[in-house]
Amino acid sequence: MNSLTNGRDVRILLIDDDEDDYILTRDLFMEMKSFTYQLDWENDYRTAKEKIFANSHDVYLVDFRLGEMDGLTLISEALEMGFLSPMILLTGVGDKQIDMEAMRKGASDYLVKSEISPELLERSIRYSLNHSQALKKISENEGKYRDLFERSIDAIYLVDLDFKLVDVNPSFCRLFGCDHAAVKHKSLKVYFKEESSFNQLLTELKTNSGQVKDFEESFTSANNETLICRLTMIERYNHDGEHIGYQGLIHDVTLNKRAEEQLLLAERLSMTGKLVRSIAHEVRNPLTNLELALNQLEDELNPESDLSDTYMTIAHRNVGRIDQLIKDLLNSSKPKELEMVTCKIIDVLEGALDLVKDRITLKGMRIERDYQLNSEITIEADPENVKIALLNILVNAVEAMQPNEGCLEVKTKHLNDSIYLLISDNGKGMTQADLEQLFDPFYTKKQDGMGLGLTTTQNIVHSHHGQIKVTSKLGEGTTFTICLPETQNR
Repeated sequence: MNSLTNGRDVRILLIDDDEDDYILTRDLFMEMKSFTYQLDWENDYRTAKEKIFANSHDVYLVDFRLGEMDGLTLISEALEMGFLSPMILLTGVGDKQIDMEAMRKGASDYLVKSEISPELLERSIRYSLNHSQALKKISENEGKYRDLFERSIDAIYLVDLDFKLVDVNPSFCRLFGCDHAAVKHKSLKVYFKEESSFNQLLTELKTNSGQVKDFEESFTSANNETLICRLTMIERYNHDGEHIGYQGLIHDVTLNKRAEEQLLLAERLSMTGKLVRSIAHEVRNPLTNLELALNQLEDELNPESDLSDTYMTIAHRNVGRIDQLIKDLLNSSKPKELEMVTCKIIDVLEGALDLVKDRITLKGMRIERDYQLNSEITIEADPENVKIALLNILVNAVEAMQPNEGCLEVKTKHLNDSIYLLISDNGKGMTQADLEQLFDPFYTKKQDGMGLGLTTTQNIVHSHHGQIKVTSKLGEGTTFTICLPETQNR
């Protein structure tokens, strides 16, 4: 028995307001030979309660009658305070109802005084100590796992068989911007950006015997921010081996994905710039020779010939057009030389809107503003270049909409030390193939367009250490989102 208390005496506290009962119990202990002990007695309810909470003993024998109070109340109070040491209830008369209530309140055992023998008392103490140590071990393990659950950097979740959330950790709430109490019983599906992605997850669970690893998809936070995350999920079982749901974690890789996109884009722009400069060089050399030849030929032709004059005019005009095209291409692909100043982003945005206001009015369209941003917030930028970038987007939006039906929505918001500008139209929208080529030089579907406007816009935004993204649906419209760092964050 003493092995249960690391070789020392078992410390026992008898809580009983009757001294005669204390003497009888002491005599029972004196007949026990299987372990050594230290028996203390306390007859005051309040003092006994203080000793219990001080955890001064290994086992507590608690009488049911304690003056005006009772042992069940004492045991219940100790349990509510998280007390785990064994407490054995003693009573003068056997009562099944009291027995059941004692177990429900947290008593380790229940003994009738008139039936107690040294053997029965020894067995009850041994059982209670073993049971208490098992409970303490379980509690320690639960504490370790709960600590891991609570302090995990990744979002951890538990769902039932219907994929309704049973529990989530604080990282889950931070990732999706939700309140812990509001999450309970919500479907995990609501955090997926597309329902088809959730359905794909269910398919993979069936295919992979109830587990999924590194399932990468787009999720949506409470403020409608798109998150790229990797989800892991495995089946969850109870102690009887019954399948009760799933558990797993969600790892946010949004920043990694953005960094990869920016790196690929930088490499692409670098290669495009090199290609543009190479083509410009190869074209300009023969173009210069052609211009010189035309000038020479013009001197030798009959100046009185109207036909010669017409052909020469056409030739010079197209040579000039090619030369201007090369200049525009070079300007769109090279980094912008910026004159950075501190400026109010709302003023820059309104300046760009003023330039398209007449066109919108003439076409019977309207502008809807939703500025969730303090008008005094500033950015470090070249206002004229930013205005050009915005103007290219605004003009495209106006041209994509139908006269008398078009609605241009302009929103601003402030999130994580960044300024977001959202420009949306209700025009014809674009296909995924269009979106993938949208910023490529010379990509355009306009009859008179050169396809360099959005290339220039992208270049300007990146020159300001910003990001630009486009979402679109055919027949519904297009949204351009520009993210620029706030002044203090640059």
